[in-house]
Amino acid sequence: MRPLIATAAVLALAGLGACAQAPIPQTYPVSQQLRMQSAAHWDTLAQHVAQRLNQQLPGGDRGIALYVAPPAQKTEFDVALHELLITHLVQYGFSISESPYSGALAVSLETQVITAPDADTEIIVNTSVMDGQQFRARLSDIFYVNSANEIQYVGAPVRPDLSRRLEVVGS
Repeated sequence: MRPLIATAAVLALAGLGACAQAPIPQTYPVSQQLRMQSAAHWDTLAQHVAQRLNQQLPGGDRGIALYVAPPAQKTEFDVALHELLITHLVQYGFSISESPYSGALAVSLETQVITAPDADTEIIVNTSVMDGQQFRARLSDIFYVNSANEIQYVGAPVRPDLSRRLEVVGS
């Protein structure tokens, strides 16, 4: 009798499980995202990054030393953002070094381009402030750009240098 009751209970639970529904996928709530359309917008981003770093790094107005690493990519956007950020950091009282040295916090900017078919291109800019191997600050900014302006963010394709010729001699 007990095995019969146990089997009935298992079947009843299994039947209830079959009636349960899987979660329904939902999208995120609607949000707003800025669109970069000019160099003036790049300056606004640089000013905003400098302002937030000034809030996160104690002593900004007392001459904290920073080294802003040159961009790994030499796109129009990366070079301009690097220079504009230095300008705004100096305005906030940070001491900026042209080369890394012991005691200066290293600031780096990394740009990631996300291209979706038939949609706007999105840009993620991550700003990191490192003290050796430790993050002292980390900021992320995301915005849209017109697909026609994507070249300013990804750069032109690198062409191989064909000016050098090697002569192979031997047997």
